[in-house]
Amino acid sequence: MKFKRNSYWNNFYSKFSLSEESNFARFSIKYFTKNSSLLDVACGNGRDTFFFIRKGIKCKGIDISKIAIRNNSKKLKNIFEVKDACSDKFNIRKKYDYIYCRFFLHTINQESEKKFLRNIKKVMMKKSKLFLEFRTTKDPMMKKGKKISYNEVISDHYRRFIDVENFIKNSKENGFKIYFKATSYNFAKFKNERPHICRMILRKTN
Repeated sequence: MKFKRNSYWNNFYSKFSLSEESNFARFSIKYFTKNSSLLDVACGNGRDTFFFIRKGIKCKGIDISKIAIRNNSKKLKNIFEVKDACSDKFNIRKKYDYIYCRFFLHTINQESEKKFLRNIKKVMMKKSKLFLEFRTTKDPMMKKGKKISYNEVISDHYRRFIDVENFIKNSKENGFKIYFKATSYNFAKFKNERPHICRMILRKTN
């Protein structure tokens, strides 16, 4: 699974050219204070990271795609690093005010999700917030591709459509509480696509 993830995203970001910040970034910035610190997990081509930096946020972006990180680092050095937030070897010493994670949870399996939550807690301070945006089981794309379980499919790449209530249960079991939650077909409209998206902000409880 890891090799396939790396290979797919390296190929994806060798072609991806969208530079405007996401709608989720514009939503999230309202919660950030200037000069605060942010870890952008699965930052991709850095379009949201660069947006936050322009708004005065001190950012670090991580991604498993070496190509994405290499291209981002050509634009701005010492900000981006190749790291897998689901790895048992994940190690970042600094703690951040905000963790930002858009369109990542639905690209990893259940076991990787548990590792992600465990790893992310280590880089969060007591009052830190975790910002998430992900596809849910109401997403029309769930019906496309090869079905490998109730909520997992493989089309152009692996996707696990998130059962929101189940994720809330898992996040609570992993030491988080819900600060904000909303779902909509209008959060991430792109061309003719209207995915069903959940936006969630978590705070850790321990």
